[in-house]
Amino acid sequence: MKLWKKLTVLFLLFLISSLAVCGTITLYHTRKINIDRTVSNYKRQLEAVSYTFDQFGARQEFEEMSETVRNAYLQFEFKKCCGAGYALLKDGGTVINLTDYDIVNPDELDENGMVQSVEKKKILILKKVLQEIEGYEIVSIQDITDTYRETERQLGLYLLIYWAVSAAAAVCVAMMVKRLLKPLKELEQAAGQLSGGNLKERVEVRSGDEVGELGAAFNRMASEIEHQMDDLKLLLGALNHEIKTPMTSIIGYSESLIHVKLPEEQRRTALNYIYQEGKRLESLSGKMMSLLGLYEEGVYEFTWIPAEALFQCVEEMEKTCAKAHGVTLKTECRGKWNYLVDPVLMESLIGNLVQNGIRASEPGDTVIMRDTEDGMEVQDFGRGIPESEIANITKAFYMVDKSRSRSRNGAGLGLALCEEILLLHHSRLEIESEPGKGSCFSFVLPWEDGAPAAWRSDGEGGGEV
Repeated sequence: MKLWKKLTVLFLLFLISSLAVCGTITLYHTRKINIDRTVSNYKRQLEAVSYTFDQFGARQEFEEMSETVRNAYLQFEFKKCCGAGYALLKDGGTVINLTDYDIVNPDELDENGMVQSVEKKKILILKKVLQEIEGYEIVSIQDITDTYRETERQLGLYLLIYWAVSAAAAVCVAMMVKRLLKPLKELEQAAGQLSGGNLKERVEVRSGDEVGELGAAFNRMASEIEHQMDDLKLLLGALNHEIKTPMTSIIGYSESLIHVKLPEEQRRTALNYIYQEGKRLESLSGKMMSLLGLYEEGVYEFTWIPAEALFQCVEEMEKTCAKAHGVTLKTECRGKWNYLVDPVLMESLIGNLVQNGIRASEPGDTVIMRDTEDGMEVQDFGRGIPESEIANITKAFYMVDKSRSRSRNGAGLGLALCEEILLLHHSRLEIESEPGKGSCFSFVLPWEDGAPAAWRSDGEGGGEV
C-alpha cells in the first residue's frame, strides 16, 4: 500500500472513531435530556391535576357524604379534573380508568415513574398519592413514543451527516496527503535518476518542514556524490597520468632483463630502479587516494627537505620525457632552506609542473626548476597561456590546446592535481603567463629558517595562504 493511502486510512480511522465517540455521547445525552424533559412535564401535569382533585377531599361536605355518594362524587369530579390518560386507584384497586391500558401490579409503581414497552409503544407510568383523600392514588399513563422516535430521527440525521462528512473528509484528506507527499514522489524519481547515472538531478525545495529538509539533504547528498565522482575521475586520470612515464621505464628495464644479458652492475641498477619506482608508485597511489577522500587518513608524511633534493628526484623522473621532446631541464637553487612537505606528493607536484612545461615547449627550449625567497617555481619559455584561460587552467580535464595536449599525452589533470596537493600544504598555485613567451608556476611553502613573506602574521607579506 502506498504511503499516501496508509496516511489517508489512518487519518480517516481516527476521524471516524472520534466522530463516532462524540456522536454517541452527544446522542445519548440528547436522548436522556429529551426523555427527562418529557417525564418532567408529565410529572408537573400529574402534580397539577392531583392537587386540584385532592382539594375536593378538603371540603366539609365531602366528609358528610356516605360512602356510595362519595365514590360517585369522586368519579364525577375525576373525569372533570383529569380526563383521558389518568386512572384513580383506591387501596390498590382501580376505581376509574380513563386510559387505554389495564393497570397491573399498581403496588410496584412509584412516583419516579417507569417506561414500559407495549405493542411497540413507549408508555410512561407515573403515580401520585393523594394527601386529602385518604387511600386514593392517581396514576398517569402517557404515550411517549414520539419522544423516542424523535431521538431516532436525530440518530438517523446524525448518521447521514456522519457518513457525508466522512466521505468528504476522505476525499479532502486523500487530496491533501497526495499533495503533501508530492515532494516525496519527486524525491523518489530524483533518486531513480541519480541511481541511473544522472548526477545533475536535484529536487525543488518548496518548504521548510521535514519534507523540505529531506529534499535539501538529498540535494546535498547528490552534490557530494557528484563531487566524489568528479574526484574519482580525477583520481583515475591522475593515476594514469602519474604512472605512465615510470611504467614505460619499468617495462623497458624489464624487457632488457628478460631478453638481454646485462653486466651485473647494470642488472642491479635496473632492478633497483624497478624496485624504487614500484615503491614510489605504491606510496603515491595511496596518498592520492587519501588526498581525494577515498583512502584512510594519516598516510601523509610531512618532513623537512631541501629544494635541491626534490629537484634532483624530479629531474631523474622526467629526464626521459624531456629528452624525448628535445627539452632541457635545469635547476637553480639559490638558498639552503628546508621545506615542510610530504616528499612524495611534492615530487608529484613539481613533476606535473615540469611535464606541463615540457608539453608547452618546443625542441631546444629549457624548463627551469628554482627555489624562491618563499617557495618554489617552475618556468618554461613555451607558447604561454592566454589571460582568459588562466582562471580555468587548474580545472580537471581542462586543456588550452586540446589537440596539442593529446598529441603529447596530456590529459588536463596535472595542474588540477597540483591544486589538490597544494591545498593539503595550505598553499595555492600562482600562474604568470604571456602568450609566445612562456609561463611561470609558483607556490609558497613554510621553510625551516624562518617564515617566508606570505606566511608572516604582521601583514607585511600579504597574509596567510
